[in-house]
Amino acid sequence: MVCPSLAASSIRRIAINLTTAEFSDERVAEALTAFKNEQGGPDELTIEATDVPDTLTMRQITAIYRAGGVRVDIDDVGSDNSFEVVRDLLPYVDGVKFAM
Repeated sequence: MVCPSLAASSIRRIAINLTTAEFSDERVAEALTAFKNEQGGPDELTIEATDVPDTLTMRQITAIYRAGGVRVDIDDVGSDNSFEVVRDLLPYVDGVKFAM
């Protein structure tokens, strides 16, 4: 089911912030990947992890998103998520966002 707001808009890029629990849930990853790839879905979908999970979870979940063409970023690096915490996760993500 296409989001009514998306269907009525010319905006084709979406970014969604997820909590650690949401991000770590395979059902959420599969549902968002399906949303991205359905007819009328967004051209680009970025998932932003606001708090990062452990390395194993990050690797498993980002594999689902990447297979579905969904970008994964870590949000608030340098403030809520210190570089020391995210350093080992960088191979599994597409980008980082910094708080100014």
